[in-house]
Parts: sequence; C-alpha cells; structure tokens
Amino acid sequence: LNNGRRKEEEEEEEEESTSLEQVTPGERLVLPFISTILHYLDASIQHRGGASPKLLNLQFVVLSRISRFVSDPKQSVLLIGLLLSYLLHPGKKYKQHEMDILQTIQHLIPAAEELTSFFRPLSQLFLSVSERSSRNILCNIFMKIALKVPIWLPFADILSKTNSWDKDRLDEPDYTARLAGYSEARQLLRIGQWEVVHQVPILYNAIFFLLNSDDMSIRDAAAGYLSELMACVKQDNQEAFQTLVLNIVVNGVKLGVRSKLETARLEFVGILSELVRTYPTHPKFSDMAASLSCKDPEVDFFENVRHIQLHRRTRSLRRLAEACSAGSLSLPSILTFLLPLAAQVIFGVQSNAEQNLVAEAIGVVGAAARQMRWPQYSFLLRHYMRQLPKKQLNHKVFIKTVVAILDAFHFDLSLATPPGHPADSVGAGKDMEVEPEKGVEPDKVVEPEKGVESDKVVEPEKGVDPAEQEPEGTSVGTSEVILMDTEKEDEQLEEEEEEGEGKEAARLSPEEQKRLTAQHIHDSIVRTVLPRLQAVLTKQSELPGHKLSKMQHVEEAEMLRVPVAIAMTKLLMSLPESTLHTHLPNLLMKVCHSLKNRSRDVRDVARETLVKMATILGSRYLQYVIKEMKELLTRGYQLHVLAFSLHSLLKGVSPVLKEGDLDSCMQLISMIVKEDLFGLPAEEREIGELVAKIPESKTPRSLNTYEIAAQFLSPHLLPDLLSVSKQVLEEKQNARVARVVEEVFRRVGQGIMRNSLFTAPALLVFVHGLVRESIPLLASNTGVTTTLVQSSALPQRSNIYLIPPAPARGGHKPVSRGNMAAHIVTEFALHLFQMNLKHNKFDSSSEQHLGMLDPFVSLLSQSLSSQDIKVTSRAALCLVWVVRMPLPSLVTQIGSIATSLFDILRRYARAGAAVVGNNRELVVAAFKAMTVVVRDFPQYEVEEEELRHLLTFVEEDIMDYRRHSTAFPLLKAILGRKLIVKELYEVMQKVAQLSITSDSDGVRSQCRQAVLQFLLDYPLGKKLQTYLELYIKNLGYEEQSGRESVIEFLVIVFKKFPEKVLNRDASFFFVPLVSQLVNDESSSCRQMIAEAIKTLLPKVDTVRRSEIVSLIQLWFGHDKLLHKRLAAQSLGLLVEMEGKAFEKRLSTFLPSLLTCLDLYRGEEDGEGVIVEEGEGAGPTHHLDHLLFYSLLTLEKVASHCTLIKCPAHTEVMNRLWGRVHGLLLHPHTWVRLSASRLIGVLFASYGMEEVVEAMCGKVGGVRSRKERGVVTEYILQESRTKVGDLCHVFCVHLNAAELQAELASQALKNLVFLARVLHRSQPKGIFPENVGHGDSAVQSVGGTSDEENGEEEEVVISTTTAVAKGGKPRDLLWLIQKMCRIATLEAGNHPKEPLKRLCVLKWIAAVSQDLGSEDIAPYLVHLLRPVHRELTDANKTAGEELHLLAQEVVEMMKEVCGKEIFSKAYAVVHQSVAATRERRRKAQAHQAVVDPVMSILRKRKKNQLKVVSKKRKILVQHRQARRWQKV
Repeated sequence: LNNGRRKEEEEEEEEESTSLEQVTPGERLVLPFISTILHYLDASIQHRGGASPKLLNLQFVVLSRISRFVSDPKQSVLLIGLLLSYLLHPGKKYKQHEMDILQTIQHLIPAAEELTSFFRPLSQLFLSVSERSSRNILCNIFMKIALKVPIWLPFADILSKTNSWDKDRLDEPDYTARLAGYSEARQLLRIGQWEVVHQVPILYNAIFFLLNSDDMSIRDAAAGYLSELMACVKQDNQEAFQTLVLNIVVNGVKLGVRSKLETARLEFVGILSELVRTYPTHPKFSDMAASLSCKDPEVDFFENVRHIQLHRRTRSLRRLAEACSAGSLSLPSILTFLLPLAAQVIFGVQSNAEQNLVAEAIGVVGAAARQMRWPQYSFLLRHYMRQLPKKQLNHKVFIKTVVAILDAFHFDLSLATPPGHPADSVGAGKDMEVEPEKGVEPDKVVEPEKGVESDKVVEPEKGVDPAEQEPEGTSVGTSEVILMDTEKEDEQLEEEEEEGEGKEAARLSPEEQKRLTAQHIHDSIVRTVLPRLQAVLTKQSELPGHKLSKMQHVEEAEMLRVPVAIAMTKLLMSLPESTLHTHLPNLLMKVCHSLKNRSRDVRDVARETLVKMATILGSRYLQYVIKEMKELLTRGYQLHVLAFSLHSLLKGVSPVLKEGDLDSCMQLISMIVKEDLFGLPAEEREIGELVAKIPESKTPRSLNTYEIAAQFLSPHLLPDLLSVSKQVLEEKQNARVARVVEEVFRRVGQGIMRNSLFTAPALLVFVHGLVRESIPLLASNTGVTTTLVQSSALPQRSNIYLIPPAPARGGHKPVSRGNMAAHIVTEFALHLFQMNLKHNKFDSSSEQHLGMLDPFVSLLSQSLSSQDIKVTSRAALCLVWVVRMPLPSLVTQIGSIATSLFDILRRYARAGAAVVGNNRELVVAAFKAMTVVVRDFPQYEVEEEELRHLLTFVEEDIMDYRRHSTAFPLLKAILGRKLIVKELYEVMQKVAQLSITSDSDGVRSQCRQAVLQFLLDYPLGKKLQTYLELYIKNLGYEEQSGRESVIEFLVIVFKKFPEKVLNRDASFFFVPLVSQLVNDESSSCRQMIAEAIKTLLPKVDTVRRSEIVSLIQLWFGHDKLLHKRLAAQSLGLLVEMEGKAFEKRLSTFLPSLLTCLDLYRGEEDGEGVIVEEGEGAGPTHHLDHLLFYSLLTLEKVASHCTLIKCPAHTEVMNRLWGRVHGLLLHPHTWVRLSASRLIGVLFASYGMEEVVEAMCGKVGGVRSRKERGVVTEYILQESRTKVGDLCHVFCVHLNAAELQAELASQALKNLVFLARVLHRSQPKGIFPENVGHGDSAVQSVGGTSDEENGEEEEVVISTTTAVAKGGKPRDLLWLIQKMCRIATLEAGNHPKEPLKRLCVLKWIAAVSQDLGSEDIAPYLVHLLRPVHRELTDANKTAGEELHLLAQEVVEMMKEVCGKEIFSKAYAVVHQSVAATRERRRKAQAHQAVVDPVMSILRKRKKNQLKVVSKKRKILVQHRQARRWQKV
C-alpha cells in the first residue's frame, strides 16, 4: 500500500506540475483574482433560482477551470458541500452539469482537509451517476481521497477495478478487472478488515450494476458481494446493520422491484430472499419469513416468482395473494416490496401466453387493497384510474385492475349520510324506483372483514407517500416509482379535511368516530373519485387534423372511455342505495348512448360494458337497463342494435339470474322481439345492402332472446309469451311468418327445458291441454277444406253454346287446409313433450307420473294419422320413449300403433324415396319407433310376413349410404329378439360383406357388431366356418380400411369366442396373420395384426403353441430373407406373450438371431447417409428389415428374460453384442435406433462402477475373472477402447444430416452414461493438460490437490488407451469438445433447427450435475460455450424453447459451481467470443482490401437474401391481414 501511495503521489505531483505549466494566458490573468471569483461563484450558486440556465452552465464551467488553482481548505470544503447538493438533487435539472461539478470536486479534494462528512454523499453518487466519464472521475475522486486517507486505498482500488473498461475494445467492460475487484471486496469482508463507511461506496456501486448492467457475470459478481455482505453483517451490530442493510440494501431492493428491466427485478427478488433468510427475526422481514419463505424450493415464493417456467411464477403470485388475504403479511411489506412486484407484471404484459400470470398479479393487487387503510387504498385506486385514459395498450388489464381494487372495497359506509341536494352529486339524474329484493334491506352493505381498521379516523402522514416511506439517508431515484401521485390539489384538499376531522374526532365517542370516518370516505368518493371517473367517461378528443383521421381517433378514444363505467358501477354498488340511485341513471344513459355510435367497434365495447354493468347491478336493475335502451334506440339501424343488444344483455347476465327474475321485464322484452321478428326490421333484413352495413342485422338474435326469456320465466306467464307469436300467426298466415313462429316455439321449448319452475305435472297438464284442443280442430278444419274443394269442383254451366268466361290470370288459387296455428301449436306441444321424455323429466317409477302419461298413448296414436307430416313425426318420436314405460294403455293400443307405423313405412320408406326434408324425418321417426316396439315391447308378437317386410326395409337401407342410421338399430333389435326367417341369413351375408367393403368407418363398425351378435347368438353349425373364411380371405383386401376392419373383427373374435374353437383353428388363424404381417404395406395394419396375434396366442394350449414354435424355427432355417424376417417378427410376438417363460427357448433361438445379424457386413467406420423409411427398394431392402426386426426381437428378449448377465449365454451374447456394435453405423435409421436401444439396455444392466472398474483394471475385477477361467462380458473386455468408440458413434448419430427426435433422445441417454463413466474413470486431481483452454483463473479456483487423493484406493491404469484421430485421448474433455462442435455446426448451418442444440444443452446439464462443485471448474469454460451462444442470441432464432432451456442450464450450473467460479468462467467465454468476432471483422476488412471482388460478391449475396426475407415477411403479413378481415 505504501509503495502504491508513493507512486500515486509522484504521479499527482507530475500532473500538477504539468497542469501549472499548461496554464492558458486567460487563466494567468485571473490567477490573482481567484479568491474574489470564488466568493462570487459561491454566492451565486447558493442562490439556485437567481441565474438563468445558460448563466448557471457558464458558472459551472468557469468553476471547473479555476478549481485546480484553489488552495484554501475552508473554501474547498464549502464548495464541495455546495456542489454535492446539486448532484444529489432528486430531479434531472442539474444532470447536464454533472461532468463539470465532478471535475471541480476532483480539483478541490487535494486542498480540502476535513473529508469525513463527504464520504456518504460521494458514495451515493455511485448509484445516481450513470455516464462512463462521470463514473471515472468519481473513481479518481476516491483515489485522491485515498492519497490523503491511506486506509481508503484498497477500497478505492476496488471501485476503480469494478468500473474499469477494456483498453483494446471500444465500450467493452474489462471483465477480468471487474470480477477481480468484486473478488477482492468479498475477501476483505471475509477477513473483517473494513469499517462501515468503507463499504458504503462499494455497496452503492454494486446496486447500480444490478440495476443497469445487462451482463450476467457482472450482475452475479455484484449479487455475490451483497450476499457476502449480508452474511458478514450481523443483526446485533447496530451501526453496520442500520447503515448497510436497512438504509442501503433495503432501499436498493425497493428500487429493484420497481425496475422495468426484468433481469434487475429478478436479481433484487433474490436479494430480498437473502434478506428474509438471513434476518428472519427482524420486524421488517419476519412476516415474509413466516409466510413466503420456505426451505423447499418448490414451495418458496421467492424462488418461484423468478423462475423461468411461467406456471411456477403464476403459482407463486397465487400464493402471495392468499397470504395477503389471510392477513399474514404486514402492510409495510406489502406496499414496499410485494405490491410493486405485482404491479410490474401488470404493466409489463407482452403476450397472450402471460394472461394467467397477469390475472394472478391483479389478484395480488386486489388482496393487497383489502388490507389497506383508506389513504393507501384511495391512493392506489386513483393511481390506476389515471392510467385508464392514457394506456391504450392493455387497456382491459387496467380495467380489470381497477375492478379488482373496487372489489376489495372493505369500508363500512352504512353510517354515512348521502348528500341531500342533487346539486351536491355529480351527474345527478332522475330517481329510480327499484323494488328491494326479498329478505334484503335496501341500505344494507357488506360488513368489513375482520382485521381491517375501518373504525378509526385515519390521519396520513403529511408530505409522505402513504404507499412508500423511504428511510433516512437515501435520496436516489433511478427507477420509475410505480405509485406516484401527480395531482396535488386533491391530496391537499383531503389532507386539510382529514386534519380538521382528526382534531374533531379526538372529542367524539367511538360511534361518532365511526360515523365520521364513514362520512369522510363517502364524501371523498363522491367529491374526488366519482368526478374523476366521470371526467374520463365524458372527455372529448381535441385533436387537430383531417376529418377522417380525427374521426378514427375519436372512435379509439370512445372505446377506451366506455369501459370506465364498469369501475363506476362497481364503486356505486359499495355506496348507500340512495347515492346509487342518484348517480346510476346518467351513467346508464351515457353507456346506452354509445350504442347509437356508427362505429361497430364502439358499439361492441359499449355493449360489453353494459352487460358487465348489468351483471354487477343484478336482476333488480335489469328492467331499468332495458327500458333505458328502448327509450334511446328508437329508429332506423338502432332497432337492429336494440334487439341485438337485448340478446347480448340477457345472455351476459344469465349466469346470475334465477327463475322468475325476468317477470318484470317480460312486457318490454316481448315488445322488442315482436318488432324485430315481425316488424320493419324483419323486412329490412331481406335487403342485402342494409345487412352488409349493419352487422347486428345479419342474424336475428331475438329467437335466442325468446329462449333465454323462457328459461327465467315464471310458469303463469308462459301463455302471455306465446300469445304474441300466435296472434301474429293468425293475423299474417304466410309461409315466412309460419317458419319464424315455428322457430320461436322451438326456442321457447328449449328454454322451458332449463327452467326448474316447470315441474313434470305442470308440463304434462300444459302439453295435454294443447294437444287435446288442437287435434279436434285439425280434424274439423280438414273436413271443411275437403268440402270447399269438392264444391268448387262442381260444373258452373251446363249450356255448351254459351261462351265460357275468360280464365283468371295465374290459375286457381291454392285453398288453405285450415287453421295454420293449430298445426304449429300441436307440433310445439309434442316437441316439448318429446324433449322432456328424452331428458328423463318423468319418473317411470312414480305412479303419479305414469297415471298422467297414460292418456297420452291414445293422443299419440291419433296423431300418427294426422295429415301434417311434422305432427306425425313428432308423435312417432314421442312413442320412442313412451313405449319403454309400463303404461296400461300400451297393451291395447300397441296393435294400432304398429299398424300405423307399417303404413307410414310402406308409403314413405320405399326405394327411391326422399332422403331429405320432412318426409325423411318422418321415415326416421317411424323406423326408430318400430325399433323400440320390436326391441322393448316383448308382448308384441312380430309375424313372419311383418318380419320379412322389416328385413326388406333393412336390406334396402343398408345399401343406401344416406339411410344407414335407421337400418342398423332395427336389425340389432331383430337379432336381439332372436327372430328367424330364411331371408335373415341372406341379409347377414350382405352385412358381413359390407363390413369390409364399405367406405364409412361407422358403417363398418355397425356391421361388425351385427355379424358378431349373429355368430354368437344364432345356431350356425358349419356355416360358422364360412363367415370366418370370408374374413381370413379378405386379410389382403386392396383397401386399407377394409383390411383394418377385418383385423378388428378377428381381434373381437379372439376375445369373445370360446377357447375350444380358437384352439382348434389356431393354425388356421396364425399362418395367414403372420404372412400378412410381412406382406402388408401399411404400418398401422401391421401393428393391428401384431396385436391380433398377441391376443390369439394366450388362448392356444401348449401343444398348439409348440407347433407354432416349430414353425418359427423352420422359417429361421429357410434361405429366403422374407422367411427369416417372418420368423424374427413372430418370435418377437411370442417373447412378448410368454415373458420370462421364454427363457427355456433361449438356447434354441439365440444362435438363429446371431445368424441373421451375421448377414450384414458393413464398414466399421462408415458414416454414410441415413436411409429413411420407404427408401432403398433394391436387394438390401429386405436385409435392412431383417436386421431391424432381429434387433427388435433381441431387445424384447433382453427386456423380458435374464439374459445379459447369464453365464450360460455369455459367449453367444458377446458375439451378439459385437454385431450390435457394428450395426450402430448402419445406413438405415431404424437399424441405428434399434442398436442404440440395445446398447442402452446393456448400459442399464451394468452399473457405472462395474464399467469404471473394468476401464481402470482394479483388483477383483476383470483380472480375477480371467484367472478363474470365466468368460468376461462384452462391455468389460477392453472397456476403455469400447467406451471411446461408443462415444464417437453416438456423436455421429447426433451429427447426422437428417436426425430424428427419437434417435437423438436415445443417443443423448447413452452419451450421458458414457460421460459419467469417463468422469469416474479419471483419477481424482489429475486433469488433461489442455483443460480450461488458458482459463488459469477458473482452474486455480476449481482444481484439486494431490494430497486429497492420499486415502484413495490404488488405481492401475490400463495399458490400452483409447486415442482419437490426431493423437488426442478420448477422455471427458474430448467428448465435451465434440458435443460443443455439434452444437456449433448446427448453429452455423441450420440456425432455425434446434434439435441438436437441445440435446447438447440437456447433455451439458446432466454432465454438470454429475461433475459437481469439485470437478466442474476445469471443464466449465468448454461447457459454457454453447450455452453462451444461445443466451446472447437476442433474436432467439432457434425459438423460445432453446432460449429457456439455456437459461435453466445456466441457473443449474450456478448452483453447482457457485456464482464466483461461474462468473469468472462466463467472463472468459464472453471475452473469447468477443475476440473471435473482432478477429473475423478484421479478416473481412482485410479481405475487402486484398480481394475486393469476393467482398463485393459476398455483400451482394447478403443483400439478395435480405430482399427475399423482406418479401417473405410482407407476404406473411398480407396473409394474416386477409385472415383477420375474413374473421
């Protein structure tokens, strides 16, 4: 230190002498008057507002020029104190003078004597000063202080190092010096050679870099210093703890959690976690230590809130909201740390993927607001309300936040007295007459929750932000303060009122204090909050410019303003009811007025807002909302908007409605929907141009409105609802009106089905009355119609000589068949009856229900004879359900019902009949009813003639693809009754054929079920073999769907048929199936055949299975490759079925598998092109498949049997493993994958320790086996060479041109195992010579000494060493470099394909975890290179998944090796990459001079690629725009 001090003094003296020699002539002139000038400048600068900005700037410049000539100590001290006050000013007013002020202070420091009072202010500048030159001057100031106060020298040196910059690269930090500086700071903390004042500047400096640095290694180093400081500063050391931790670190955390940079925010969350864990008993952190901190990282809030995975961050915020709601967190902790953290999530939302996270953050804000007192609550509410008119982006998020805050309104205002005069309220309107709900008092509000202090008059501290109170000694403001109030007038007014009320409350009783508090909150809301919301809602845009652009801006502003009404409604609901009635009318009128806007977007927003308001208000105010809409929307397009908005309103509030809530609104709803469906809007919808201009008129939503109205209607009002449409139908008897009325009745029926007030007895009475009244009316009308037609057909004249009258134009007019309303009403009643039957509204075990249902049988029987097809169809559909019930009338009426159904089928179900329309519906209904009669009514005896007719219908329908739905249920009903006629067998033959040849999956499935039921239930005898032969012959059907159907049927047969039958015909089934297994081209069919064989084999007895095994063995001995492949596949299926019992056949089939693998003779080091599926139709195609299935079978054998370590099969297995090793580089990817899986099975069978012992040749391992004459297993022979070869082979797999994900995953697993083996085979403390690649700092930190290995077991290195090409040993370093090379090649050649890099990063994570903190340091630089590349890719070219994985790997490596070692290694990698890039830039610049032609060609090619990329992006944007336009 002394030597350094002398050197600094000498340099200072040289600088002073040089500076005196370089004095300018102007400076020489003013030297005698320096004292006078300083007195003037001192007085002028002290009076800050007296000089203009230009004059003040000139004064600072002059002071910086003459300050080096100052020698008066007192004057220097005064000037330094004055100038520091400018620098510490919280605003940016004097930011431009920062350089001059610091230079002046630097010149004045040598002359000053008493510097102790300046240490703290100068230290604070390390947090506020951000310019590079200014920070350099600040470091020089501390160096000058160190010359005067020697104890400061090491700390000044640390400050200089941590702010140093690289001399060789522009704007590049000197990572080595900075990391060394932080390391020295941590070392000084550990040895305890420091005082509090010495750590203050270093601490501020570290907080600055945590807030602003974008380099990971620097942030980690700074965070490591803070962690070391907190570990050294104990809570009982009052001075250090108060100054360093509470005044600096805690305030730094306050700034950090408010930072806009996510990296800084997460770092300070980690520091807050350290604070909570280090000082769990301190009052400031005890609540967070008990509620949020946990030793389990899966539960700890601080670990999860900064986790990479989005769902864990979401879960942490949910836990924070629960802790806030439970009251386990103190209010200062919430306001200071946790609420700003949640607020940054709300402000910083960027994508739709973060919506769940934002929702939880809003929940945190609401839970925190529930714990606040009125000043903090009011402040928070006003803050977010101010964001509503400003933030167009994420405007809905701010609306939700304001609503959440209003939901948390927990103050009791029941004692507040609303203002008596309408003039006192904003937007006073007409009073509302609303009937109170039953059992609810009109003025009653929710009582406040326990623990909320709402019974005292709150007196906020003056001049202090209630959401944040900074401790003394901090005046920094580098980050945006989230909760900053900008409107001071309202705050001053509230403070004056609260001060007066507080003085008055001291003389009042507790009840009076509560009343005064409630009145104060009520008045504050009415005078401050509501006017501000009202101003936002009614604010008009004042933008100059073109009319169209201004109109667009006005629409956007309107869309932002309208949702503010939601917040106002939420707030009004918390106030007394009289205040709500005063303010709500005008609020509803303004929102409804926005529905008249010509812009569709504005109307959509207003409609959505109105729905939410109505939901908040409840059903009591729904009548008033609808009335307000009807009064404002009265003409033109507004009528369409009115009907559409009414439907949206009812649909939106339906979740909160109960049955009977719409009774008061029914008259208004009926008037609106009647006008929309039958009035002028209905006529306008037929005009295409109007429909195109008014989106609300495209589809009439009034039909849906009818459905919702019926759902929440009381039963006694149903006739009134139907009478409107019935009256219109009687007045306007035309087809269009009839269709509309039919649809109205159908929707009303659907609504009634969901109405719980309509009980079963009431519905039965209602339906029976409608049908009973309508059927006679239909009959009489029919007779009248017939008479009219006959009378009109009589001849008018008998004299042939008279000239007949001229025929009328248009011919005879069609005569009406009677009352149209009667048909529609009857159909509606039957439809309602059918829907209730279908949804089991009537209990078949209830005597009351059965007694009321019995009269319907005769009515339905009469309805089957109706002339109206729709009525007949509904009656048939009702019979489908009625026949299933035990009704007495069915016994007598079933004959006539069946006769009527047969008549309908004869008339309408003939060949060539209509397949669409009403006739089709009638036929389907008749078929369903007939099916139910045959199946569920056993008392009805089907005659043979009738059965033949039914089979004829079935046969016709199954051949017509449009009528399948009715044929199969009837056929199954016949089969279920086991009815037999001769024609049935012919029909079933056609059904069996159709189960194969049909194009429809559903038809094939239905046919298979029918055939299976027929085969199992009917006595067939020898005919059974005919059906089975039909399916066996069609195993090779030309269409894949047919083959799949055959296989599915055979699988069902194998499961359902008796084992005796299957055992008898085992060969009959097995041989064709196995043959098709080889010959079928479809992979799905082959898989299905394999499943079928595995289903068959367990049903076969031992004798038949032995025959099958002999057959497989015979196929293995055949010369043709197809037969061998057939044997290999069959053997694999047999192994899966027998499992461990297959071990008795190993000696028979292992040599056969070895013979198959011996057929391949490939190059040992071949790295040829991988052949995909379907390629290679030459002679090697069958050999590839044989090898693949042989390996697959061997894998099954190894998995199901004890084979790998069995001494009896060691010799054969060694030969097999050798063949498998040779097939790892086979050109076909299937073979490679199977061989890799087998090697993985081999690795799983042997522990790593066994392989390591074999590689190291330890005593008791391989040598002892050789001495005993026991054959050594394959992996234990020459293990080091084989491990190196396998590493090389699996790296070749990963580096393949066309890599598949499955092969990459298997290669990754194998490489992880091999890396662990190489790690454990490396003697401890001995590393390769070139490890670290020049990273001496990292090596020295992570290396191990030889003394640590003294107690280890003696290790004998094998004489056979695995050496790679080029003479490099195949050790762990070689494997790491090879894997990094694979990632580098993919990043350069295929930057958008991340598969290989994903595998490499996962492998790096596994290897790092295995190396541990002791051994990872020598390899850390190499492991970090691929990770660093992905972290520094700002564009995320390879996708988000790879970037997130790189972040996870980095965090894991930090935990393994520690932040200090990681920071050094990361800095080395960063500098190396920067040097490489710089070298490449220089090479390109050099080439541009040496070979300009090549340089021009490269630039031209680059520009062409840019043009192509730009065109592609424009095309994608146009496609997206067109897609959105269609939407």
